[in-house]
Amino acid sequence: MKQVILVLLVSLVLGTVCCAQFTNDSIKMEKVFGGVKLIHQGGYISLDQAMELAKENQIAYDYLKSGKGMNILGTIVGGAGGFMIGFPLGTAIAGGDANWTLVGIGVAVVGVSIPIAINANKKIKKGVEAYNSELLSRIDHRSLQFALKVDSGGLGIALKF
Repeated sequence: MKQVILVLLVSLVLGTVCCAQFTNDSIKMEKVFGGVKLIHQGGYISLDQAMELAKENQIAYDYLKSGKGMNILGTIVGGAGGFMIGFPLGTAIAGGDANWTLVGIGVAVVGVSIPIAINANKKIKKGVEAYNSELLSRIDHRSLQFALKVDSGGLGIALKF
C-alpha cells in the first residue's frame, strides 16, 4: 500500500513540473456572440488568414471560402433588417409618425439572416475540421521516437516526431 501511495505521489510531483515543446499548427474555434473566432498558435486570426493557411487543402479552403461568403451575405442582410427596424423606431422616439410596416419587414429580414449566419458558421467549422484532420494525417507514426532521459534538469520523457 505504501508503494502505491509513493508511486502516485512521485507521479503527481513529476507531472506538475513537466514541460513540453510543441508547435501546434491546428486551428481552433471559439464561439462568441454572433459567430466564431479562430485561434492559431495561441492568437486570434481572421477568416482570410485561415483561408491562407488552408490553401494547400482544397476541401478546407472551399468550406472556408463558402463560409466567408455566407458570413458576408448574412451580415449585409442582417444590417439591412436592423436599419429597417431602427429607422422607424428612431422616428417614433423623436415624436414622428413611424412606419410600423417597415419594422415588421425588418424583423422578417433579420429572421432570414439568422439561418444564413448559422450556416456560415457550420461551413467554417467544417473547413477548420478538414484542415485539422489533414494536419493529423501528415504525421508519420512510424517515425515516432520515445526516450526516457535523465540530465541536470531532472528526469524527462522525450517524444520526437
